[in-house]
Amino acid sequence: MSWQFWVGLAISLACLVLALRDVDLNGVLLTLEQVKAGWLVLAVFSVLATFVAKAIRWKLLFHVSNRPPLKRAFSIQAIGMLLNTFAPARLGDLARAYLMGEAEGKSKVYTLGTVIVEKFIDLSLLFLSFVLLSQIALPGWLKSSPQQLGLVLLIGVLGLGILLWKGNSLLEWGKPLAKFLPAAWMEWIASRSRLGLNSLDVFRQPWQLFWVIFWSLISWLLGLSTNVLVFVSLGLHLSLWVALLLFVVLQAGVVLPSSPGRIGVFHYLTLITLLFFSVGKDAALGCGFVLHLVVVGPIGIIGAICLWWEKVTWVKMTDAAASLSKLLKRPA
Repeated sequence: MSWQFWVGLAISLACLVLALRDVDLNGVLLTLEQVKAGWLVLAVFSVLATFVAKAIRWKLLFHVSNRPPLKRAFSIQAIGMLLNTFAPARLGDLARAYLMGEAEGKSKVYTLGTVIVEKFIDLSLLFLSFVLLSQIALPGWLKSSPQQLGLVLLIGVLGLGILLWKGNSLLEWGKPLAKFLPAAWMEWIASRSRLGLNSLDVFRQPWQLFWVIFWSLISWLLGLSTNVLVFVSLGLHLSLWVALLLFVVLQAGVVLPSSPGRIGVFHYLTLITLLFFSVGKDAALGCGFVLHLVVVGPIGIIGAICLWWEKVTWVKMTDAAASLSKLLKRPA
């Protein structure tokens, strides 16, 4: 019941009201009745395959001599996705970094670094997707997004390049600060900076980076196929570009605070995206309900199974996120 929860709940309710405005619920139910179960089952398998692809990628982000088993990478990532989906402030990213560090005896800061690298790669793919989507007419509310995202990505690439090129030198240049800061602070800064730099090793290994990018693309293609399969299950004749745009919009939309399960935000983003391509409002909202169930349902089920598998309680997950937050703060 943090402030993030209440902000997210307010945004979700607002989106839900907007999504339901001027909608014929009978028309939505009619859309849902037309669902072809076989295609929907394939969509669920596509979601599960996406989980596996993401787990393989996360495993590859660790140094070759320090990689966790795929089973553990899968289970802890599923737990993180569960927490990201059903708790505010994206605590799942912090929790899975902490849980992996605890389970495998790795540095939690180093593990968090691999999660940050993972997000940077996803941001890069998001930008590339916007570039591809420039071949179609984007909705007005998305036209400025590629430029803004491109600027963020450019800044990130420049920062990454500096860290890879002169990361250790930056640590040396920072030593004069020891005259102005307590020794404990300088030791804390230096130790965590080195661990953070170590998590960037993947960018210095071309073959390892190739496989990380390969599995990133596989996970995105599987996510795209999920949208296509849901369209087909509902009898919606939409192009691959529409499926890609919807995937990108939903990926970008996860940064918005929302209620547990992304209820409201997910549906409204699906609605306004499909309306741009002349899909009826009832059918668009029905698609939002089905796609939400296909995507969020497996996260809840698989995440709960992995909680039991790893013997992790919900309280332990939130405590893990809080503990890592404290670990990243400066020493007293």
